[in-house]
Amino acid sequence: MSETTETKPQVNVTVQHFYGGRKINAWAVFWLDGFFGFLGVHRFYMGQLGMGFLYLLTFGLFGIGAIVDLFIAWKITRKENELRGYGRVTK
Repeated sequence: MSETTETKPQVNVTVQHFYGGRKINAWAVFWLDGFFGFLGVHRFYMGQLGMGFLYLLTFGLFGIGAIVDLFIAWKITRKENELRGYGRVTK
């Protein structure tokens, strides 16, 4: 009896974002968070729908999340851009 072994191809699964692969502008994230952070608009802009709805329903994680995001806007933007394949973004 001959055994046939099926080999399945390796599939590289990447994170799929709502807005596709466009590059995110850190200044846009900063200003959207500054004015509409309690509504999660900056998270929707980055394609993070789950976090956007969480911020929307909790008014920016009771205001604390929106304020923290102001200070880390460049960090979260760089991380999202790296996930989208733009590499390390400098200035």
